[in-house]
Amino acid sequence: MRFFLTFIMCLMAIPVFADEIDYDHLFDIDQQEIFPLMRELEADYKKETALYDWKYNYSWNMPKVFDSEFKGHINRFGAIEKRLNNADEESLLRDLQRMPREFYPYIGPVLHTVRGLSGKILDLPGIKETKNKFPERVAAGLSHIPNLRYVSPELYLFLMPEMFGENLNSIEYPQPINRSAKKMRGRIDPRFVHKVLAATPVENFRLNGSLAKKSDGVRNYLADSDQPLSGADVKAFTATLDGLNEFRHQGSNEIEFIMADPLINFWDKKNGVDQNVAYLKRAVNPCQSIVRKVKLIGKRNEFQKIIGAQAFGLDDWAQTCDKVLKAYRVIKAPHAYISSLKMMKTGYYEKSLERLGYTPEEIQLQKYFLHAVLQMYNTDRQDIRAVMPYREELKEKLTVIGDHYLGTPIALP
Repeated sequence: MRFFLTFIMCLMAIPVFADEIDYDHLFDIDQQEIFPLMRELEADYKKETALYDWKYNYSWNMPKVFDSEFKGHINRFGAIEKRLNNADEESLLRDLQRMPREFYPYIGPVLHTVRGLSGKILDLPGIKETKNKFPERVAAGLSHIPNLRYVSPELYLFLMPEMFGENLNSIEYPQPINRSAKKMRGRIDPRFVHKVLAATPVENFRLNGSLAKKSDGVRNYLADSDQPLSGADVKAFTATLDGLNEFRHQGSNEIEFIMADPLINFWDKKNGVDQNVAYLKRAVNPCQSIVRKVKLIGKRNEFQKIIGAQAFGLDDWAQTCDKVLKAYRVIKAPHAYISSLKMMKTGYYEKSLERLGYTPEEIQLQKYFLHAVLQMYNTDRQDIRAVMPYREELKEKLTVIGDHYLGTPIALP
């Protein structure tokens, strides 16, 4: 349910920006942290997240431990006549009130199938009328499909004509107040042009110029966040990607790493890390997050055999990988996107959220997301220069690996 509402709100997204706050180290990962034994962490996780203590581990023990407490829970639950309160109810209500009414027929039917929603949501004008009702408007390219009205309400969203660029001009979206400064007009200073030409001679841009490859530089064997990349570092990291892809498909590695994510989040929460920050860490520093799971589930030796062929240690590989990916993102990003990232630091984003009626909690969540995005593109010119000659090879190999590696988002745009 939250996925569908978030998806709809993304359709309504407008270019707004936020004040820069000192979040520079908010998403850092302590590579020297000491995890408990995985079985101990799993036991704590199950205990903390259990809704009810069943008092037995296996089904054949069940008859011996059933008691009056369990019977009481079942009887009380069955006696409840009204729907349960949903923790996200107020947030859902605000989201629905912000979006155009044209979206309601595609969201309302699935909301009526969600257990736990109260009348505050389900009796909302425009939502109430959609119960068990198929949307009247369907995208032109889908209307010919036989028995389309029998699809699950969860798929109604993808039948909306606006999803295919139809009728976009007929929907009114909330517009922010434009208080941005007027664009300055002016000519390029000739002195600036002469300065650029002096630093970079015109002959370097000739189509028939020399294509001789420059030196890859010195390999840095003790990488850290402040150590600039060299071409040799990028070359060595790129050479590990084929082996890493093979490692993913060995045995049950993929599922083991994916199942470690909730344990990592649980561990961060126990150590006072906000749950949203814990999630965004994986996007900001994916490779360090992968190494955290390598250490937790005891795959050090297997992983080290792959990266060791290029003289990497676990932490060195993680730092190098994250820096390469950040520089690669900047290289591949459109100019308009980079300009938007720069504008995010002006403070306009947060002010726009306040004008649109977001709560302090929602604003804080947006700020976490904002600074995570900014740090995903936090790189420097030297790292970009080092990655540039390998951008096509990286593109080819990262495409094979995919958007996620071992459950971690690694190649986000």
